[in-house]
Amino acid sequence: MIKSITIVDYGIGNIFSVRRSLEVASDKPIKVSSVAKDISSSDFLVLPGVGAFGVAMQALAEQDLIHAIKEHVKKGKPILGICLGMQIFASCSEEFGSHSGLDIIPGVVSKIPSKALDEKTLKIPYIGWAKQQISSANKNVSFLKDLKEQSLYTIHSFEFKVQESDHLIGHYDYGGNKITSIVGRDNILGVQFHPEKSGKLGLLFLKKLIKSSE
Repeated sequence: MIKSITIVDYGIGNIFSVRRSLEVASDKPIKVSSVAKDISSSDFLVLPGVGAFGVAMQALAEQDLIHAIKEHVKKGKPILGICLGMQIFASCSEEFGSHSGLDIIPGVVSKIPSKALDEKTLKIPYIGWAKQQISSANKNVSFLKDLKEQSLYTIHSFEFKVQESDHLIGHYDYGGNKITSIVGRDNILGVQFHPEKSGKLGLLFLKKLIKSSE
C-alpha cells in the first residue's frame, strides 16, 4: 500500500517540476527529503537528476544516501529514476572518466553514437521528442503499452546499455541506432525521458505507474 511518495533531494535536478507533476498525477502526499531514514523507509521513491553521472554519485555519497536507496530497493518497494536518476541505477558510467553507480540494474552508461547507420553525423546531445518503442515481452509493466509510438521529451548525451536484455523495456530510434529510453526489473523502473516536461502523456505515465504499484 502506497501511503506517500518521496522525492530524493540530493541537489541534482528540478525537484519543483517533478513534485508538481506528481501532485497532479496522484492523490498521495508528496514528500521531498534528503534524510536517509526517510528514503530507506519510503513507500514509493522517485530519484530525479540532471547533469553528470559522477557529480550525482558524489552528491549521494556525501549525503549518505546510497545505502538508503539500496535498502528501499531491497524491501521490494517501487522506485522510479528519471533521466540521470535512471542512469545512476547502472553498474558504472564512462561519462567524463569511470564512475561506479548504484548497480541495481546491471549495465554501463556510455555515449550515444555520433553517427547514423548511413554515416551521417548526429547531433549530440539528443534534444527533442523521442518516439517510444516498447517491448511487449515485459509483462510486469504492461501499462507502458500506452506509450508505444508516443513521443516524450528527452535530452541526453549518454545512454544506459543494460547487461541483461530483459531489463531493456523501451527505446527510441536515432539515425538507425537503438537508444535506451526505459529500463526496469522487479520494483525498479527508470526512464530517460522527462515525464514532468512531457505534458498530458507524461502525467498519464506517472498516474498509471503509481496505480500499478499499489
